[in-house]
Amino acid sequence: MKKIGIITIWQVDNYGAELQAYALQYKLNKLGFDCENIDYPFYKNPEFRITKAGRSPFRIGLKNRIKEFLMRQFLRVKSYIGTAAERRRRERFQQFYQQTGHSSRRYLSIEELYRDKSKNYDVYIAGSDQIWNPRTPVSLAPYFLTFAPEGSRKISYASSFGVSSLAPEMFSQYNEWLKNLDAVSVRESSGADIVRAVSGREAEHVLDPTLLLDAEDWQNVMSVEAVPDYPYLLLYDLLSSREIVEFARKIAIQRKLKIIRICRSSWTPEEKGICNIADAGPAEFIGLFSSASFVVTNSFHGTVFSIIFKKEFYTVIPDIMSNSGRVASLLANVALTDRSIKASECSKVSGPGNDIDYAVVFEKLDNSRVRSLDFLIHAVEG
Repeated sequence: MKKIGIITIWQVDNYGAELQAYALQYKLNKLGFDCENIDYPFYKNPEFRITKAGRSPFRIGLKNRIKEFLMRQFLRVKSYIGTAAERRRRERFQQFYQQTGHSSRRYLSIEELYRDKSKNYDVYIAGSDQIWNPRTPVSLAPYFLTFAPEGSRKISYASSFGVSSLAPEMFSQYNEWLKNLDAVSVRESSGADIVRAVSGREAEHVLDPTLLLDAEDWQNVMSVEAVPDYPYLLLYDLLSSREIVEFARKIAIQRKLKIIRICRSSWTPEEKGICNIADAGPAEFIGLFSSASFVVTNSFHGTVFSIIFKKEFYTVIPDIMSNSGRVASLLANVALTDRSIKASECSKVSGPGNDIDYAVVFEKLDNSRVRSLDFLIHAVEG
């Protein structure tokens, strides 16, 4: 049995990051491999140590450096204090790790990761999410598996650049990193274009790991503790805007639904007619999507779970969002482009027309699952 180690973005108090990290190792274990996540927390984890050797080789600009520094300090303080809702949320995230996690020893700096020579995986996988984003202020080298020993197999699965293009001066470094991988797959068509431009290689366009699991798989790890006993529209606005809130109100009135909003912070303002839930963990997040009557979201993983649970939904793209390619790519793949609208166009949409034909959606999704799993299995087996 091949032993597999996955390095990805996780342990950052983010629903999408935690669920994609769980999904890939779960699926590989279900396929008969011995798989675990390498416990190398992303730099946004308050415990992670950014050292000189672990800094990004790219110029990310003073503004972004200050922003990232302040965000880390905020997250560090927040991890020690917070409202009762935030403490419950942290506890639920920890419960999810304990119940579902399969992880190695912990590495809290790039030096610790590279110094440990006891890792004995047959295959190393750079997992999904924006692990190759050039705006990340730390070195991306670990996410191209440069720490993996010679002779091991090294692949990427559904990795993302988080941007639609790279600056030409970055090409050389990315090309060097990509040379280290035996097989390359990305989760957006724009990512495949970048790989081709940088290295001349063809990258497979595959599904995000969360889509490799079906509704039953997710129901096995969900909690309905936060689910109300009345029909509701679920609002998950990762980037909040007045347009998406008013759009959700309009649909809720048409459908005679109350509005439940998943919040990333208990500081999200209370609004009339909207019930904020600030203490949901990953299991509660899944439960709220599973039981919703309608979903309005501007999140990629909000879109993913709407599709998995066959919900009527709209994905509202904020006008300021520059990395909406992954949402566009997913919706185009399953013939649901009409369920995506720009925030500035919300007022022009009167409401949902015909219900989604999920027979057509899942025919396309199942084909993509077969292709994605075919890539994954062959890449692992070599």
